[in-house]
Amino acid sequence: METPVHSEAQRTYDWMWIVFTISSLVLILTWGLKLPEPGRYFTVGGLLLIALFLWGFLELRVVITMSEVRFGFPFWRKRFPLKAVSVGDVVQLTVWNGIGIHRVARGWVFNARFGRAVEIFAGGVRYLIGSNDPERLQAALLRAAPRRGRA
Repeated sequence: METPVHSEAQRTYDWMWIVFTISSLVLILTWGLKLPEPGRYFTVGGLLLIALFLWGFLELRVVITMSEVRFGFPFWRKRFPLKAVSVGDVVQLTVWNGIGIHRVARGWVFNARFGRAVEIFAGGVRYLIGSNDPERLQAALLRAAPRRGRA
């Protein structure tokens, strides 16, 4: 495993977990416990699956080494060799870009918080990678893969 030249993590909002925990407890106590035995298990199991799913979007990690860039969440990651990456601009993400991983009009968003992102092009696809300090991430990408514009 190569030594990273840049590494960062963007954590999602803590209030999301608080809201999920409180709403789950309310569901279990008011609705789930009134259900017959199998229904209770399905309710608790479903909430555990949702919690696992949300945990998968808790932290976006970006790692740049001398040969590749890796970014993504615990369950969903992307990896590209630096020679296949072109660095774009720092862009403002709109509310419509949302949180998580999803396709937008001209590419893919990998984002754990609302804010700004760095645009990269790899394999002919545009990626917006959320960052708490996008200028620093862009500078690290440009040092490792100095190509600007579309791949």
